[in-house]
Amino acid sequence: MTNLNKTITAIQNNFLVINKEENINTSSNLAEVATVVSNINYYGFMPSMEVFDVLKTMSREELISFWENLEPAFKEVTGEKYNISDFVVYKNFPEEVLSMSRSEYVVKQILIYFGVKYDHLREEEDTREDLTEKVEYKVLNLANQEVFEEIFISLMNRSNAWNDNQTFQAETLMCEFSQNLDIDKFKFKENAMSLSKLALDKNIPIFAKNATDVLRLAFAWSEIEFSTPVKKVRFKAFKRPERKFLLSMLENSKTLEHDVSMKRNLWKKLFGRLNPSDYKFKRVQSVYDSLYNKKIKGLESDFKLYLSQKDPRAMTEALKLSSGFYLRNIHQLYAVFGIMAFELFSKNMDKLSVSQLLKLSKYLETENDKKVRIVAPKGSWSKLQLIENNKVKFKSEDIEFLTSKISDKIDEKLSPLFPNGIVLSKQTKRVKMPTNDLRIDLYGRGTEFDIPENIKAVRLASYWNNGERMNHWFDNGVNFFNENYKSVGACCWNRGFQGSLFSGDPLPSNDKEGQGAQLIDLNLEELEEKGVKYAIWSILSFNSKPFSQAPAVFGAMQFCEESQKGELFEPSRCQMMFDIKDNSLTKYVAYVDVKNRKVIFLDANMPANVTSASSNAQRLEEQFPAFLEYIDSQPSIYDLFSHIKNRMEIDESNFLEPFEINFDQHYIGYSDNKVLFESDLENKQKAYLFKHTNENNVFERINILDYLPIV
Repeated sequence: MTNLNKTITAIQNNFLVINKEENINTSSNLAEVATVVSNINYYGFMPSMEVFDVLKTMSREELISFWENLEPAFKEVTGEKYNISDFVVYKNFPEEVLSMSRSEYVVKQILIYFGVKYDHLREEEDTREDLTEKVEYKVLNLANQEVFEEIFISLMNRSNAWNDNQTFQAETLMCEFSQNLDIDKFKFKENAMSLSKLALDKNIPIFAKNATDVLRLAFAWSEIEFSTPVKKVRFKAFKRPERKFLLSMLENSKTLEHDVSMKRNLWKKLFGRLNPSDYKFKRVQSVYDSLYNKKIKGLESDFKLYLSQKDPRAMTEALKLSSGFYLRNIHQLYAVFGIMAFELFSKNMDKLSVSQLLKLSKYLETENDKKVRIVAPKGSWSKLQLIENNKVKFKSEDIEFLTSKISDKIDEKLSPLFPNGIVLSKQTKRVKMPTNDLRIDLYGRGTEFDIPENIKAVRLASYWNNGERMNHWFDNGVNFFNENYKSVGACCWNRGFQGSLFSGDPLPSNDKEGQGAQLIDLNLEELEEKGVKYAIWSILSFNSKPFSQAPAVFGAMQFCEESQKGELFEPSRCQMMFDIKDNSLTKYVAYVDVKNRKVIFLDANMPANVTSASSNAQRLEEQFPAFLEYIDSQPSIYDLFSHIKNRMEIDESNFLEPFEINFDQHYIGYSDNKVLFESDLENKQKAYLFKHTNENNVFERINILDYLPIV
């Protein structure tokens, strides 16, 4: 594990690691400290007061060494390492583009495609004025000795899939904090699978207690998604040591017979690759023979039979399989048995996790109101389907009955962890819980960000590196819609729209690594005047080359008060910055609610025409309203903690003066801009903050995702 990777991991979790000798510097070093803080500010971060106090004790030489080791990590985290400004066509953007007529812009773009060098077509680069606008920094707290182990344990405890950054963090930390890869210790088993290849390479022992986890390993080593339809599953030709290892774990698993009966066709395919008859594993051989002689009965067969006959025994059969199976089929059971299905379920919720109960509660509250159901088959948004919602409606009194029971059960599971209660901000309704298929950030689809009053423009960036001189583009684009979800235009490589500016389409083959970058500036006032309500941002692979096959594809969103000031890419302005590594061709990143001055996070690989954002207007008119219904139905941070009865709710957006939080209460908030914690370095307030922006607040971070797996 490199120190750089650990430093990146710390910053991604809002920590700074400072390795300092015990001796305290007595000479004045405030000028050097101010330089380091200013450097950190450039990347959009601010050290907490605790970090600042440590920096003041460091000598000039220590500070220089500290910054030299730290800066490469900031460049990695923020995307500054890509030098995006170098690959933008018009260096004096946006003024240079604004000064051109449409015809002049088009003629120059055609000449670029014919290979005319940029410098023959663009103005000489001007010196840009320094950035002077107010920036909201992300606060970095001082990392203690246990922080990396805590991060790794927290990753293991996540009840949903890791995104790309979290996988990187787990790979960075596994060798130091895990003597083995025990799949049973991971709350979401697929996360363990993402580490299994590294474990093999590093000779770290792998343990699987149940047969389905061995099946997952076979999928992971074959580089197949576990959600892949059975017909498309093609396991690799395992080497003899791999076959023996997998079969030995199956022989000793607790659930072999049960698990094989649940997925008989998949197991036939796996056994066909493992050839159990080549080895002396008697139990596996017996199950293998029974499977191929059709002596293993599917466990769901009785449930399906009783349900088709409207026999109430279907409910008890569902419970026999598991309370989770019952939950997954609860709407189907309700359609046949009505309130009886809810009553039986309400008495059998003990084995369900907080996450499962929370999702069901939100489903019950929102399902009746959906006109169209949005379905991503096997979690694949690229195959998104819109289906008329003709499911049986829940009766309002039945919804109230079961949601009340669920709320009591969640309170029963969580309240012991908060003996003095919590202070809950209503603003946390705007932060959605993450789901299993997110790739570029830690929060869920539908999470909202305010655009500050001083911000006049939103700048969107795409950058890519093809690894060699070639013309493959990863295009930046925005589709504009009015309040009725009707398309009014687009801004992309082949379309313009008043109120938006495109920085020119580069010819990647001009660069030996095929690099290029595109910027789009959205002028919020002009767009609103043109009747734009929604501006939907996408990055599309023009040549149908999956993002995962490019050495780098990067996106960023910046808030600008004065677009012509500062560099074209300023890390401190960035609200989102992310690498795109999906095995897909499309990425709908977010949309801007122009009227209400908000950004809403999407991260969806919805189907699209990848040749131009402008070609997707009609498709989005159909998909976008349904997608808004979908994200509205996703649970929020508020939804989770509102089930705790011992709570006080506040709305900090209404405060004129900072609100003081009692030390003995946990605070669950969107931001700490308008709250003060009664804590110090010895006794820290415990809090969850979506945005930690007040460097004077000292607190111990609580990870809300640790509560979701609780049973």
